[in-house]
Amino acid sequence: MTEAFFQRYRVDDRGALAQRVAILTARLAEAVKTGHQAEELKLRNELGFDLTPLDRESEAVAVLEPALELARHLGKREVEIEVLLSLATARQYLGEREIAQELFREALEKSATYGIDEHTNFILHHQGRCYAEQGDLASARRCFEQALELRRKIGKPRFIESAQRALATLDEMERAT
Repeated sequence: MTEAFFQRYRVDDRGALAQRVAILTARLAEAVKTGHQAEELKLRNELGFDLTPLDRESEAVAVLEPALELARHLGKREVEIEVLLSLATARQYLGEREIAQELFREALEKSATYGIDEHTNFILHHQGRCYAEQGDLASARRCFEQALELRRKIGKPRFIESAQRALATLDEMERAT
């Protein structure tokens, strides 16, 4: 692979996202100061998600690790899954792919255990990217195919196209080897 990352997650307007991060950071500080745990969790989840496409993965990890503990403490299972996905993605982009894979697996396990499958297609897609970066194209393909199947059921064209693009890129990578 010519790049360090396989179809890295990005946003179109980094400036607007950076402004949002500044607002969320201030709001998080206030929530921590006042001890409002539910608001703190919500803000940590959002902020951690938003920091990664700005190449601020270390900051994302610092925000998300306490969010994971807090989600578990408060029994917020869906948020726990979201945080696991964001934390795995941040670790992946820090080059800590084995840790990322453990977190992706945990997110999938929690989704199945809790019966919350809303994020499964995203977890599989991101895990597939990580596998591709690790050179495990067969595992990457399995993840993308599963994500594509789920996305077709959901019916969101943008996400379907993303999974199809990932599979096409894998085809190109396999032909090149």
